[in-house]
Amino acid sequence: LEPTDLTLILAALFSFMVFMCPLTATAISREGKRLPIMRMIPVSARTILWAKLLVGVLIVLLGSVIMGAAIIVLLGTEFLPHVACAVLMANVLSVSVGAGSLLVDVLKPVLTWKSENEVMKQNMNTMYSMLISVAMAALVAVPVVLLLKQAAWLRMAVAALLLLLEL
Repeated sequence: LEPTDLTLILAALFSFMVFMCPLTATAISREGKRLPIMRMIPVSARTILWAKLLVGVLIVLLGSVIMGAAIIVLLGTEFLPHVACAVLMANVLSVSVGAGSLLVDVLKPVLTWKSENEVMKQNMNTMYSMLISVAMAALVAVPVVLLLKQAAWLRMAVAALLLLLEL
């Protein structure tokens, strides 16, 4: 197993955090009946949406850094650059997926609910977010898998380029 391949495998593992974090997919829906109040505050809608996206990205970043630290403890500090690169790659995906998920919630928020659990776990926007996550990860993973016979640096370059294009 080449170190570059380890980076790509870890990036895929850390990307699982992106799939399982529905914060941005329900960011507007969680406001519920308070949404009109949010529209009255003297902050632009753009700023509010950026803040909601940033919260989702930071939660994923925190989870992937903790997971990365555990992997460094298990594998040793010589793998630090690979783990750091994998965390960065997963969080680039997090920004793309978060923006797509937030867009879905902006277009179709669920504003009537009885409990916070209902809005998080029974909201179709969460499922749409997971589908967006899988689709965006597949856009990176499929070409990389197709290039398994090629040089490791080429696989890494293709993965990095595709992640940047998703932004």
